[in-house]
Amino acid sequence: MNNSNILTNFIAIDIETTGLNHYNDQIIEISAYKFKDSQTAESFVQLINPNKKISDFISNLTSITNEDLKNAPSLKDIENDFFNFIGDFPLVFHNAKFDTKFLNQKLKKIITNEILDTLFLFRIANPFLPTYKLEYLAKLFNLEGEHYHRASTDALITGQLFLKLPYLFGNYSKQTLKQLKTYANIKIYTKFFTEIIANFDFFHKNKILIQI
Repeated sequence: MNNSNILTNFIAIDIETTGLNHYNDQIIEISAYKFKDSQTAESFVQLINPNKKISDFISNLTSITNEDLKNAPSLKDIENDFFNFIGDFPLVFHNAKFDTKFLNQKLKKIITNEILDTLFLFRIANPFLPTYKLEYLAKLFNLEGEHYHRASTDALITGQLFLKLPYLFGNYSKQTLKQLKTYANIKIYTKFFTEIIANFDFFHKNKILIQI
């Protein structure tokens, strides 16, 4: 396979926040893992001081405490480092709509990288799963996370799950993949399916069938 393709070269990202409102709540952790040739090559993991107290609920969920954030840098302080890290790599999220809304609301610059969403792709690859929560998907593939609902764990798991997707799509026929490529109608997803189709024999031979 061509090692320069998006199936093996991308950055997986996750964030933790003080709540669900991308206007009023703040980011408290950003984590990004750069995958090259299917291997983790570099990471960017940073706690962010939100300049407000986080709730007990968020602290219990994430294991991040107010004390942890007390001396952490502001988002402004690390923004340039974050953009330098992601460069022009394709970015992979699990539930991209949530993360990108927050990032584009809070960062001074808008993220212009191409975006892929593992939540969206897993729903297509296997539409019969009882849930598409990250922890459930990780357990299906025996991927172990140190602490879910921590960006440092969830970003890495997201990247590892993304690497499984071409093998799940290996269960489909080449004709079906060509139809998915046509229906995708978004440049990055067209690339995604194009690269699977180009290596169809390999992914079909090594296809993964999920046992629920």
